[in-house]
Amino acid sequence: SASRLFISHDMFQRILDVLYTVMLIPHLKTDMCKSLTLRLIKLFEECLCSYPAYPAILTFRVIVQLAGHHCIEVRHLVYTAFANLHANTDYHVGLGSTLSP
Repeated sequence: SASRLFISHDMFQRILDVLYTVMLIPHLKTDMCKSLTLRLIKLFEECLCSYPAYPAILTFRVIVQLAGHHCIEVRHLVYTAFANLHANTDYHVGLGSTLSP
């Protein structure tokens, strides 16, 4: 089996905070923002059914914040990801009640 690198909740949160801050830079190229958003969505999908749960939860929170991003193309990616997530019942098992408000 592939070995995995486990990092602490706090370190993972710091990494996401830095990434989110970078994405808020007004002059950051749209393609860069879109690429980072797609990577975050992919990370969320990969973490969704894994243990521990905090990577999925923390990544989900950042993606939710990106729904208000200044770039419409980033917002579109987020809305599309949520629509796909809602439509795919396989994900509902992973989400469970952990991410519910």
